[in-house]
Amino acid sequence: MLSAVLLGLISATIPGPQGGAAGFRADLEALTSCAAAGRLPGSAGDRLVIEHLVRRMRELELGPLPGLEDGHLQRFAARDPRPRRYDPERTSLRLHLPNGCDDAAVGTEAWPFPGSANGAVTAPVVFAGYGLVVDALGHDDYRCLDVRGKVVLVLRGAPGGRGSRYAEHRSELLFATKMRRALEHGAAGFLLCERWDRQRSSGELDDARHARGRAELPAMWVTRRLARRLMGEEKPGEQPLTTGASVRLRVRMGPEWPDRATANVLGLIRGSDPDLRDEVVVVGAHHDGLGLGAYGSLGGAGAVGRVHPGADDNASGVAGLLELAARLAAAPPSRSVLIAAFGAEEMGAQGSRWLLRDAPFPLRRMVAMVNLDMIGRGRSGVWVEAAGSSPDWRPLLRRAEGYGRPALRVQVRDSSSRRSDHVSFLDREIPAVLFHTGLHAQYHRPTDVPSLVQVEEAVAVVGLAAHVVRTLAEQPARPEFRRER
Repeated sequence: MLSAVLLGLISATIPGPQGGAAGFRADLEALTSCAAAGRLPGSAGDRLVIEHLVRRMRELELGPLPGLEDGHLQRFAARDPRPRRYDPERTSLRLHLPNGCDDAAVGTEAWPFPGSANGAVTAPVVFAGYGLVVDALGHDDYRCLDVRGKVVLVLRGAPGGRGSRYAEHRSELLFATKMRRALEHGAAGFLLCERWDRQRSSGELDDARHARGRAELPAMWVTRRLARRLMGEEKPGEQPLTTGASVRLRVRMGPEWPDRATANVLGLIRGSDPDLRDEVVVVGAHHDGLGLGAYGSLGGAGAVGRVHPGADDNASGVAGLLELAARLAAAPPSRSVLIAAFGAEEMGAQGSRWLLRDAPFPLRRMVAMVNLDMIGRGRSGVWVEAAGSSPDWRPLLRRAEGYGRPALRVQVRDSSSRRSDHVSFLDREIPAVLFHTGLHAQYHRPTDVPSLVQVEEAVAVVGLAAHVVRTLAEQPARPEFRRER
């Protein structure tokens, strides 16, 4: 078997079928064309881009996968993330406090969860701490509480915050799980607020507007200030207690937005080693964008209705994905490599989650995942996140430095934000890293145009990532998964 160094030299010198930077630029222009119109999932532009990706994968002679339409298309229905509308005339929150009554300002102090049930309840408020039941840790916030027929108020997250012993029980921290726990204990309504120690001066309700999951009881997010009024304490603790306050909670939600039909586009580079080819390294990038900015735009009201080209986010990553595929397909490594262009990442990484839920082969065959998301501003360097998901990542990255030309400043982080498609793999205990070149003033705005993409540096990021992927696909041992601390 060739050494990792020699394999790296091979991958660094094999050009893409259209000539490296030229091929990258051609794909970038196709993904950001006027016809693509920002690549909103389910739109005509989205369908056009999907057709382009299928055509490119065939040009690169990437293999089809069993069970997929035309061998490359994994179609799915993406849930539209825009919040359900609520009827302001029939949605309210009135506080009954020891010193009188007060109406909360819905939309400013309180916001109905999109998954809230319709209904009305007037009942005492019980503070249930974090609303957690984690048997493995001996933690039960409902142990000494009677919440039957009452409105439960809980804090977001868990004691100690991110990185605490509760991190291994992430599913219990989800909004939907906390609502379900309250319902299991007989609650009639549900209120959730930010942690007392969380410093957020604005946007406190943003997460409520995009919360996942359906509740079987009326549910609202409330600000910390309102929660403190219910608690009757300026500096409340975290221990469950009966508050002495009650509320009249009314919610009337409108219908769900219809799902949006889109697809993952997949291609396989078949491994060259009969003993290792059944194991797969996944390389991914999301092909969708914000369309005309109806959701997710950071450009303000004036940006809605204008095309958000998404050149860096994430046409750069998809163009890089195709360039990386060309390099690997020219000399297939020992393990197989799955090239995955994900749909609906901007709607909550739905494409990558769908791939893992309906994978064309068993998940146990997935060795690792490399994600390319926003690689178009490389003059400031490249960041590699989530390297703490395996002790193998840092040695791999050290060996790969220098394979990108021009030379890149590489910064490695063990942790990662909970955004982008690599997180779907981490949640399935598959080692994964994210390559990106950072945020900028054009992010999620109509000004993210192809002329600002730094093509030579983006291709250098591809060279670095290609060497990492090839080494992963050649080394005898699989990388060990390590949960983030």
